[in-house]
Amino acid sequence: EYLRTDSLRELSLYNDTLKFIMRRSKAPKKKEKKKDNDSIEAPEIQFLQMNSKYGSTLDLYRPQRYTFAEPLQSYDPAKIHLEQKRDTLWIPIADSLYTFQQDSIAIRDYTLSYKWTPGESYRIVMDSIAFTNIYGLFTNTYEQEFKIKALEEYANLYFTISGVTDSAFVEILDSGDKVVRTAPIIDGGAEYMNPGTYYARIFIDSNGNGKYDTGNYAEKRQPEEVSYYPQELELKANWDIEQEWDIYATPVDRQKPDKIKKNKPKERKQNYGQY
Repeated sequence: EYLRTDSLRELSLYNDTLKFIMRRSKAPKKKEKKKDNDSIEAPEIQFLQMNSKYGSTLDLYRPQRYTFAEPLQSYDPAKIHLEQKRDTLWIPIADSLYTFQQDSIAIRDYTLSYKWTPGESYRIVMDSIAFTNIYGLFTNTYEQEFKIKALEEYANLYFTISGVTDSAFVEILDSGDKVVRTAPIIDGGAEYMNPGTYYARIFIDSNGNGKYDTGNYAEKRQPEEVSYYPQELELKANWDIEQEWDIYATPVDRQKPDKIKKNKPKERKQNYGQY
């Protein structure tokens, strides 16, 4: 079944039935050189292209992510298999324990989420025709092995937070002020495992929807309260770091570190008189 142009010059589904008669092979004969116009080459099958965004190593908290060349028309979850390596055997993981879903913003991206075990190896196997795009192309068989980072490769950061009485979330930021990890505050603290240089902020989740909400002038609603940790966080692998954080200890206008401010303060220049 495939798409072809009909008499109205529109794409429509068309079915072909092929019958093959298999015969016993005979003793090979001496091949005669054929003319160029006598040889017919079989057409090359064109498959839907799919790429993994991550390599052979995956972060503990990160889902596996795949990108397709064109938007999908459909996919069959039964043709997607996740396995975990134990000794030398690959053990299937129950379908109910992991999810495969489309990204809400990048419609050609799909994520496979699972509660990974640190230091363990996994394999994803996808059968042929598991995915079909809007043009009728389908994927070939696919297999990918990857390993989850061990806990020793991470820094362990723990905040002892005071001043928070409502539901709130801690966000870890990179040097570009981009959120790389989010977690709810439970019993006054939040735990992360990320090596590198980072910054942190808290937003008070006033409406309890689990995300930061800006203000709305028409509804006379103020934006949710945000507090920044005033210092840079240098996290190293296999280190345990505990920080106390009173969100009201530093004035709001002095909380955000200069390195992640979009409008950085100008350096003061000293003018010396001539003598």
